[in-house]
Formats: sequence, C-alpha cells, structure tokens
Amino acid sequence: MQKAHFEKLQAASAIDSNEGRRRRGAVLVLVAVSMVALMGLLVLVIDGGALQRQKRIAQAAADAGARAGADEIFRNRPSSDVQPAVLRETSRNGFTDGSDATVAVTYPTTSPNAPGSNYVKVVVQRTVNGSFASIFGSSAVTVRAQAVAGLGSANTCLDITEPSASDALSVKSGSLATVGCGIVVNSTNATAVELPANGEIDAQSVAVVGGPAVAPGGVTGAWTSGVPPAPDPLGYLTMPAVGACNGAYGAYANYSGSTLSPGVYCGGIGLHNATVTLSPGLYIIAGGGLDFKQATVIGNGVTFVLTNAPSANGGASAYAPITTDVNSDIRLSAMTTGSLAGVLFYADPSAGVAGTVYTNELGSSSAAAFNGSMYFPTQTLVAKSNSPVTINGGVVVKSLGITTGQQNIVIDAMGGGPSYFALKQPRIVE
Repeated sequence: MQKAHFEKLQAASAIDSNEGRRRRGAVLVLVAVSMVALMGLLVLVIDGGALQRQKRIAQAAADAGARAGADEIFRNRPSSDVQPAVLRETSRNGFTDGSDATVAVTYPTTSPNAPGSNYVKVVVQRTVNGSFASIFGSSAVTVRAQAVAGLGSANTCLDITEPSASDALSVKSGSLATVGCGIVVNSTNATAVELPANGEIDAQSVAVVGGPAVAPGGVTGAWTSGVPPAPDPLGYLTMPAVGACNGAYGAYANYSGSTLSPGVYCGGIGLHNATVTLSPGLYIIAGGGLDFKQATVIGNGVTFVLTNAPSANGGASAYAPITTDVNSDIRLSAMTTGSLAGVLFYADPSAGVAGTVYTNELGSSSAAAFNGSMYFPTQTLVAKSNSPVTINGGVVVKSLGITTGQQNIVIDAMGGGPSYFALKQPRIVE
C-alpha cells in the first residue's frame, strides 16, 4: 500500500515537472517573440531617427541651394550664374549632383505660387540604406527635399544706406511713420538716428547698425541696435539704357505746355506756374533734374529715372536732383509693369559728381500721396512741406531728414497695394 502511494506521488511529480517544462517553454517562446518585437522596434527607432536626420540634411541642402540661387537673382547676375551657384551650395551641404545624389534646378520656375525668372526651384534626392533594417529584409529609402527661393517682399519699407555718418535718419519737430513695416539704418555711427526738438518716429520696428543703443525719446516700436548691415532691397534693379534726347538739350528746362510724353529729357524738366499731365511711361531725366514750382503735376503709370547728361552737355556735372516746392500740387503713380514696375523715382547710383551731396526735396501745397517706391541710394531725401507727404511704397535713400516745422512723412508699405511696393529681399518662399 505504501508502494502504491509512492508510485502515485511519483506520477504526480512527473506531471508537475512536465507542466513546469511546458510553462517554462511557453515563457521562453514569449520572451523570444518579445525580443524580436523589441529588436524590430529598436531598429525602427534607430533607422527612423537616422532617416529623419537625413531628411533634415536634405532640406537644409535644398534651402541653401535655393537661397544661393536667389542671391544671384537679387544681384541681377546673368541667368547662367544661377544654376552653378545652386550646385556649389548644395555640394557644400553634402549633396553633390552626380555622385551619390541628384540635384535638379528649375530656373525660371513653373511653381504655381512663385513662377518666373525671379524664383528658382531646387530638388535634392539621395537613396539611404538603413543601418539595421536590412536584417529584416527592409529595402532602401529615397530621401527627397525641395525648396523655392526668390525675391520676396522685404520686411522693411525704409532702408537708410549711409554707412557711417551721424544723423543718417533725423526727424526734427515733425514725424515719420511707417505702416505695417520697419526701418533699417546701416550707419555704424553711435548717433545714426536722432530726434531733436521733439521729433517722432512711429514704426513697426527700427533696426540700427550703430546707435544709439537705447531708443531715443519719441520712438514708438521695437528698437534694435548693433544689427548687421542690410542689403539694398532695390539692388536687383538695373539702370535702363538711355537713348537719344527728346528735341534740343534743355528744351524742357522751363516747360509751359499742358502734356508731356515718355522719353529722354536732356536738361531736365522744369514746371513753373503750370498745370501738366504726364502720359504713362518711362521718363529718363538726363541732367537738369525735376524742378516743380507752383505747379500742378498729374501722372498715372509714370516712372522717373534720373541720370547724367550726355557728355557733350556737361555729363555728371549737369546732374540735378528732384525739387517739388510747397506751393505745388503733385499727384503721381508709378508704372506697374516693366523692369521698373512699382518704382516712381529711380536715381542712377553712379550718377553725379563723386563727393557731391545731392538732396531731393518733397513738398506739396496740400496732403500729397506718391504712389510708388523711391530709390535714392547715394542721395538725401528731405520733407519740406507743412502738409503730410504719404509715400505708398518703399524708400531706399542714403539719408532722410525732416528738418523743421510740423512736417510729416508716412511710408505705407501696402497703402497703394502691392503693385507699388518694389522692395525685395532673397528669401525661401516654399
């Protein structure tokens, strides 16, 4: 009987042992399956992270290449320079076309949002093998990135190009306001911006290369000093070709007719005690400048280019700026087509006698609105009007001054719509 009991105990023990082995086997299988899953997850994490890194590198290369192409467009370099600039920059960022990567450059672009010769599209592509995914039979992955860059609208609407002088921007007993945009002053001087006699500046932002370090009293808006110099936002424009003069030299220095047509005016246009309508088009003033005194001048779709007189008629020495006096009524709107679209006044940067300071004066007998951007990169602009002067566009000028009295300038980036805002800067647009 004891023997039978012992045999029963042995049988039960064997059953327990077999059950334990089965359980341990099941646990080992579960552990093995879990390890495979964990290894797969680890592979996904490692290779996924590596793939995201490669995508970031690819996007950085595409962005850098597109920006390099946009810089060439902005500098008005030949179109043949755009693609080489792109390829140099993508290569510098690890994507060399024809090696282990492809770089496709489309210029001009056909992008729906940024078409034409002001934009360049860059697509970079490379096949990437996973570090561990091949263990599980995973195939290689193609990493692709693209960017479109070109001439986007600048964030500023008043750019002061003076590199070092004091009072590059001076507002005395008057006010300067910018609407929806900022001001940049490139002068390194510690007093690049001054507001004597209770002058006021109201802008979205004011950025100064020099100083003062703290915003002077009278400034409303974000103030930053010590910024890097800004590029010329109209530097992409080119001086148009100057043809033959309209009539005899100086024939329009004191014009008394009622209409004028586009052309090359050698000796300038002087309108004194006259009412004149300007037909739409490009007016090239070759010497003599624009001189409006007690005049009513109306022109829609007009652009003025100021440059030197012909060498036979004084050349650079005959150059003269713009003067519109306080007794004149000026109503002008820029052309909205052509290479100088949106620009009302364009002063040839190389015109005039070197070292001579040319001052352009804006005045009007009543509140005046100039629809179009103004480009005086080597000259001064001053307001000389007791009525507000509104510039619906952007302004690039060496220095700007509101000199005395209650003179006011309002620069409205989009007051006349985007057609009159010609200031651009290279930027990624897609």
